[in-house]
Amino acid sequence: MTLAVGHSRSTGEDVLDIPAGTRIYLPDVRRYFIVEDTCGDGPKPEEGPCHTGAAKFGNASLWIDMLIGGKDESGSFVRNCARKATGITTAIFNPQDHYPVASGQGVIHDGKCDAGYGAGVAGKKTGKPGCAAPAKLETMSSLKTKPAKSTSVKAVLAAAAVDILLILAFAAIGRDAHHREEPVLGVLQTAWPFLAGAAAGWVASRAWRAPLSLVRAGVPVWLGSLVGGMLLRALTAQTVVLPFIIVATLALAVFLLGYRLLVAGFGRLRKK
Repeated sequence: MTLAVGHSRSTGEDVLDIPAGTRIYLPDVRRYFIVEDTCGDGPKPEEGPCHTGAAKFGNASLWIDMLIGGKDESGSFVRNCARKATGITTAIFNPQDHYPVASGQGVIHDGKCDAGYGAGVAGKKTGKPGCAAPAKLETMSSLKTKPAKSTSVKAVLAAAAVDILLILAFAAIGRDAHHREEPVLGVLQTAWPFLAGAAAGWVASRAWRAPLSLVRAGVPVWLGSLVGGMLLRALTAQTVVLPFIIVATLALAVFLLGYRLLVAGFGRLRKK
């Protein structure tokens, strides 16, 4: 499950208070979480409560936002659950896997607000424990939106269009190198397995959530186009030989990962 943490842009780089990918166990809801999002919008998020507000609440050492779900519940139910789950609680960083886990998908599930187990950790403890710290816990429900993190339809369509055009370009370059005839139909015949594989990569990774992300979209789309493309070529009796696999691996990586790297680089320059 997802946690959002404060971040700062004071140095010119967007630095999370807790590194992305950090695992955290919250005893009050008996669930494991991973830091995957940021809390605090605007040009100076370091001045907001997500980055600096924890000290105002008892002896809390950090502020984290927890996604509790609730899209199928009433607004009053979700708000009551949010109040129940909000407060000062224990957060265990880099926890072992032996802590108790509550049943159900999400804090809000099956008409139930699954919170309020307390800050203590129940169950048998084995091995080296994780590092515990008092945290100011806020909640994010499915009733709330975070505009700074939303992805526009135009951005999704643009990224999909670029992926398609680059795969077509890859197919066209390959056919031109072998002097094959029927350029239009031939390019489509060469490209369709890779386009289908890329589409599978989009769906499997839900790339539309961050279509320009190198890790969340670029790598899955690249691997989908490569692996799916080669499998479909083999199933349809098209050529699949080692030299072609090597060339396709490198070319598709340059195309599908390269432009996302460029976009990320320009984004960093703009922030500076």
